[in-house]
Amino acid sequence: MKKLAGKFFWLLIALLGTSRVHADNESTTLSVEATTNFTWFSSLGFPDVKGCTFGNVPAGQQWRWDNKSPATTHYKVFIISETATNFKTLGLDLIEATLIKTTNATPEHQWVGFDPVNLKNEAEVLLGAYASGAIEKVTTPEMYESLSKQARMFVLAWGCWRNGLNSEAEQLYQLSKTLRYGISEIDEEKFHEYLQRSIGYAMMWRAVVDVGDTRLTRRQLEGRFQSIVTSYPRSGFYEGAKRFVEQLQRMTIEDEAHAKSAPTNLALLPVEERVRELIFQLRDQHGEQYGQPGWCDIFSNLEKNTNTPAHQLVAIGYAAVPQLIAVLEDETLTRSVGYWRDYTFSHVALTVGDCANAIIGRITGKYFYTRTSTSGYMSSDKKAAETRKIAEEWWSEFRKKGEKQMLIDGVSSGVGSAHVQAEMLGKRFPEALVPALIQGARVSTEAWTTRHFISLLATNDSADAKAFMKNALHDGSALCRATAALTLVHKDRAGTIAGMIQEWERYTNSVSPFDFESSLPIAHFLASMDSSEAITALKHNLQLRPALFRAAVVNEVAGGTSNDHFCLINDMRERPPVENPRVEEFLIAALQDEGQHEKISGHCPLDGRFYSNLRVCDKAGHMLKKLWRDRYHFDLCASQNIRNIQIAAIKAAWKQAHPEK
Repeated sequence: MKKLAGKFFWLLIALLGTSRVHADNESTTLSVEATTNFTWFSSLGFPDVKGCTFGNVPAGQQWRWDNKSPATTHYKVFIISETATNFKTLGLDLIEATLIKTTNATPEHQWVGFDPVNLKNEAEVLLGAYASGAIEKVTTPEMYESLSKQARMFVLAWGCWRNGLNSEAEQLYQLSKTLRYGISEIDEEKFHEYLQRSIGYAMMWRAVVDVGDTRLTRRQLEGRFQSIVTSYPRSGFYEGAKRFVEQLQRMTIEDEAHAKSAPTNLALLPVEERVRELIFQLRDQHGEQYGQPGWCDIFSNLEKNTNTPAHQLVAIGYAAVPQLIAVLEDETLTRSVGYWRDYTFSHVALTVGDCANAIIGRITGKYFYTRTSTSGYMSSDKKAAETRKIAEEWWSEFRKKGEKQMLIDGVSSGVGSAHVQAEMLGKRFPEALVPALIQGARVSTEAWTTRHFISLLATNDSADAKAFMKNALHDGSALCRATAALTLVHKDRAGTIAGMIQEWERYTNSVSPFDFESSLPIAHFLASMDSSEAITALKHNLQLRPALFRAAVVNEVAGGTSNDHFCLINDMRERPPVENPRVEEFLIAALQDEGQHEKISGHCPLDGRFYSNLRVCDKAGHMLKKLWRDRYHFDLCASQNIRNIQIAAIKAAWKQAHPEK
């Protein structure tokens, strides 16, 4: 009995001590500012975490390092509720989730559950790490970060406050105001506005993504955007969210009215009425994006459904085009969402107009809107009216000429979606394909299109195709000749290289001015052939050409890509490794060239810093370092004086290694 009484005594002491600590913490006075912001946050509709367990849960991001067992990352959450089979969480990033538990026999990297963490200890450790400098206050945004680090720290402070840890809550709140991203500044006196912007950003991002979730009704989506309008009016997303609300409200009313008269069997409708009904149904068109950068393909979905409204409109064909053109400016939302990168808020909810443009392209092979960036869509770029005008003019011409001639014209132009039209022309009017391909290859300024056309001609057995390929090294634009050379060189290497050297000399010997950029494909070909004769030929009369052209040739000889400085063309295909010793000699000679094209500045991917006032010799020094890092040192981003010293050192090293030169 005495032992039992003793145990109860110490248990009572422990409980009293815990209660005293908790009471002391509750008695800590919070600043008015912290209390105000905590109270405001509590009104936003997120789950209350009072009395909730704090813990670690798996993030679901599995990874493997070398040959070790698979592992997973974890993140900290509040456990809102729990049953025998699942549990609900609220993360510090304000993501709510319901997770299904796994059994104890589940491999560790696949296990789903949670490990409780002492919230007070977690806060103290975090505060200590920041105080000691173990965690820096100035950082950079994380990948896939929807809610900023400052806001997440605030959420943790709020969670402490809801659980009676006032001291930790106040300290974390004050700490959250001091965190920075790079040189960005936060006005601590307007911290509430900052919280609105940060949380509003996360909620807007998630709401736009949710547009593509077909499990959610339009009224549910409306509620998510309305909460942004109501709760974050100073976030910068007020007007955008308001437009979504108005759109979704209008669409809901239209849905209800349409349901009363919607046809039950589309197949029985006349074509015109069927097209009209399918266009209405585009508001539910769901597409997926699988690459980044890329685009949302409305014809691709996880269910592999090929009977969507978009697919059915394509099947109808040209009869659907007039009505599709008429709705190019229709801003009605669909269930398709595209993005530049999924790890940042670049998401765009496609419109019925965007879908109509894609469908017209599938039917005709002609795309009237061409994106100018990897994040562009017709609707978001405000090009709908312009696109509709172009499409209407094209359709008027189509009605006069007919499908065959329009396809011939499209392929012969060599621009835009000419390669798509070439595929259609070959299937529907094969007799007209070769002449159109020849003309398109001759005039095309797009490397991919030219390569595609010439590959089709090279495998065609017609007399016209064979005649073209026979004279291809001297027929058409420089891009056409160089692209043909890349195909022919596998059959006759010496003859093809000799023919392209002849073309290069024809350009460089010209006494009349010429568009120097147009001959770069020939330089690309000669530089990529690992041929001493070709590299020697590239030197001929090079000094008489503009500095930008000379630097571009240096880039080509050194195997530079479209990401390198001074590159004026996209690679026509993969470049082989540069191994020819003449390349190094060519670059060493280029170190004498101090020519400069205006004031060229930018960012160097190799060094991760910025450069300015580059000369041809700087380009040569940079490429020497890139190709032979263990032999040469050159800092593209250094001052001109330092670059001159480094160039002199490279020359000296070269001369010492090659005294015979």
